[in-house]
Amino acid sequence: MEYGDGLAERVPGLAPQGVDVVLDYGSDDLVPTTRAVLAEGGTVASVINTAARDDLGGHYVWVRPSTTDLDALTRLIDDGAVKVDVAQVFELADAGAAHDLVAEGHVRGKVVVRV
Repeated sequence: MEYGDGLAERVPGLAPQGVDVVLDYGSDDLVPTTRAVLAEGGTVASVINTAARDDLGGHYVWVRPSTTDLDALTRLIDDGAVKVDVAQVFELADAGAAHDLVAEGHVRGKVVVRV
């Protein structure tokens, strides 16, 4: 599914009854788009927009980094319990290109800058 302008119009072609979950990592139009695409009984979660909780009855997830939690996550990854999809790896000298790729908004997986 291509993100951006017209997303709400494209969703019914793939999910005529709407989608069960909307995950928002940076939408400028969370409320109207979610109302247009979310199926009845579905839920929404956002890491940047409290409207997911306040206006849509979903979840606003605020994350506070913690070394204990990050260490536990590292163990899960090392044990193969969590898979991290990496879209592309850049050297530090090419960090600008990595930023440009992320700014396009269509990356599937993590963009890594090797230091």
